[in-house]
Amino acid sequence: MIYWNPWFEAVKFSFEVQSVIAMRLLKIAAGGAGSSAECTRMVTEKIKAAADAHTAGAIALAKGKSIRLHRAVEWVILV
Repeated sequence: MIYWNPWFEAVKFSFEVQSVIAMRLLKIAAGGAGSSAECTRMVTEKIKAAADAHTAGAIALAKGKSIRLHRAVEWVILV
């Protein structure tokens, strides 16, 4: 069971993430004032995440660590 726990947690997390995305998209599809705020919030979160990733990569390179592209989406800092 010990070996399956990380996989179970990853699957559980992926279902939770999909649920949050679905709820946010339903809120946007419903229209109204809340949908505009949700769109703005989503774009703001993406821009902040990109800036944080860029900063983490720059700091890693400045410290002499290497980075590699992992699954063509996220940066992984190698120690």
